[in-house]
Amino acid sequence: MMFKKDPKATIKRKYQPTEKAQKFLDKVENPKYDRGMIRGLNKFIGNKVPEEMQGFYSEEELQALVDLRDTPNDVEARMPVKITNHYFQI
Repeated sequence: MMFKKDPKATIKRKYQPTEKAQKFLDKVENPKYDRGMIRGLNKFIGNKVPEEMQGFYSEEELQALVDLRDTPNDVEARMPVKITNHYFQI
């Protein structure tokens, strides 16, 4: 017969790595890399960014971005505003 009578009868087995694979997996570290990402303009507007990033936008630039909110030219509505510490250092 080509097809199973009851497709729900299939039992999925949990993956069991080989001894060699398990030794490798035991050595793998998975620390979360902190990129220092700032998402959105609110942190810049509220001066809640790290000290070294506080001068990224001038007061005039921040005010212009605030003035554009809820208009057809709203920057954050068109594209998420994000910056990483790595990009800032460049």
